Amino acid sequence: MLNFALSIVSLIAWASVTADAAAEDGLPLSGTISVSIDDDPAYAALDVNESGWNSAGFPGVWPVPKERGGFQALWGRFRFEVPSDFSIEDAGISLGVVYRNDELYLNGEKIGSTGEIGWGKTLLDPTPRVYPIPEGLLVPGEENVLALRVQRSVGEAIEVVGPITIGPYESLRETTQHEERFYRVVRGIDLGISAVFVLAALILWLLVKQRDVLALLVSEILLFCSPLNLTIANFFDGKGESLLLLNRILGVTAGVLSTVALLVYVVLLFRQRMPKWSWLLVVPCVAVLTIRWIFPESIVGPSTALGVGLTIASRSSSMMVLIMMTAVVLIAVYRRKPGAIPVATGLATVIWLAAQYPLDTPWLSPDGLWRWLFPLSMMWVFRFSMLLGAVSSYHSAQRSVNQLSQRVLAAQEEERQRLSRELHDGVAQSLQASRLEAQRLCGKAVSDAPELAESARSLAEGLGQATDELRDVSHDLQPTFLFDRTLGESIRWYADQLSHRVGLTTEVAAPDDADVPDAMKSHLYRIVQEALTNAFRHGKAEQAWVTLQPVPAGWGLRIEDNGSGFNGAGDPSSESGAAAGHGLSNIRDRAALLGGMSRIRRREPNGVVVEVDLPSTI
Repeated sequence: MLNFALSIVSLIAWASVTADAAAEDGLPLSGTISVSIDDDPAYAALDVNESGWNSAGFPGVWPVPKERGGFQALWGRFRFEVPSDFSIEDAGISLGVVYRNDELYLNGEKIGSTGEIGWGKTLLDPTPRVYPIPEGLLVPGEENVLALRVQRSVGEAIEVVGPITIGPYESLRETTQHEERFYRVVRGIDLGISAVFVLAALILWLLVKQRDVLALLVSEILLFCSPLNLTIANFFDGKGESLLLLNRILGVTAGVLSTVALLVYVVLLFRQRMPKWSWLLVVPCVAVLTIRWIFPESIVGPSTALGVGLTIASRSSSMMVLIMMTAVVLIAVYRRKPGAIPVATGLATVIWLAAQYPLDTPWLSPDGLWRWLFPLSMMWVFRFSMLLGAVSSYHSAQRSVNQLSQRVLAAQEEERQRLSRELHDGVAQSLQASRLEAQRLCGKAVSDAPELAESARSLAEGLGQATDELRDVSHDLQPTFLFDRTLGESIRWYADQLSHRVGLTTEVAAPDDADVPDAMKSHLYRIVQEALTNAFRHGKAEQAWVTLQPVPAGWGLRIEDNGSGFNGAGDPSSESGAAAGHGLSNIRDRAALLGGMSRIRRREPNGVVVEVDLPSTI
């Protein structure tokens, strides 16, 4: 990030040096320019009454008129003289960087323009402007009038960065090409960063499939439409009827709807209940868009009463949506909800940008190239903060789920230990006592009642078998030997028990000279238990393979069997499938608690493969 910032600063410095070099190639112009308070095509003529006009430095920032509207173009008239001996073939004039669209007139004749000025037209990026001067139009030794018409939007100040130079057209053009490349690079960076945000939101949604992330993805796509629209418009110089339609779709419509999508995102992210009537504040945004799509400019244009009313309604609705977003985020910050701080930081940048619209004050923006770059960087901060808020909330939710799973598994282990103790100390002891009593009865009755002695002997054998099975179950519930052996030895013991009890032949490959940390042993042992239990109980497997081995990143565990696989054990619609699914869920939970990853898939031609990758320590 630091390298990226240094690259931008270097590009700005390079562009400034290039602009200074351009001023040395010709006759520089500077002074005071008269700025109109309205827009009238007659201001291009030579003789114009400029009384009541404002004044500003040329080059420099033009003053903001008191009457403001959604669309506005202002005129600046600059009077200058060139020396009587001034003569340049194929002369041109460089205005330096001009913000947004412009038209330039010299002595009443139009000599060039960039973009199209008009309501609904795409506002182009600031770029250096160089126009050729027709032969004989510039009069040496006499007063010449330069009339510059520039379009502005509410919240922006018109600025002619300069330097302003008259010189050889080709030389000026060649010099400013480097500056043009700079602006194209920055616009490309903005488009690329916007695409990265869309891709990141898409990946996050594919991972979590939550409604709040879906709303964020929609808003990111809509926000991406703005730099895409400007990139296309700048490529075609903002001219053409097709670009007008594209601007209305990508620029205006997507811009308004993205605000609504962001409101939905923060409401869903922080699970804030909103009064139903509050959503009516969004209606004017959509209504204004619909009306402006349906009716022509003659009815809804900025100079009509309906157009003024629509502009006021649109701005009021947008501000109310922003206020609602602010209220939701502030409540989330007060309640210390996950992701609230990043979202609040991003929202603060948007409030800073939005403050320009009702206040319409140029001092909110820095001068020069930063007037354009600073809002771009603020939008990057805003979008990154929104994405970071979603990621923070997701991670917090995952931590809560992991903590809950850990408590559940810990409760399971405690319950296993309790049952193991009760079976061993209570039921097993009772069975053992009954077995001894049956053996004593058999010894007494062997001479007097042979039939009773045989029954007592059978009873003693049955009680002995039940005691042994109960002790096996007790050991399964709480393997007390687990920490006295390596995990590989414990798994081999369990595999031998399964072979005798259910006939499942299990091959175990595990190192005897290395062992996993004690904190992992019980969880890995339970994972092997769950996998092998599913194999013989639900998959009807006859053979299984367990491999435990150290890997560069930690430990790798692999359990596979030749059972029926997911056809029998993995179908959640069946009773056995539901039970197997619970066991598989326990495997995933235990692997996640250890900071590892688990993969459960079908084995070809039949069976199931369980793979667990674990770190070396937890």
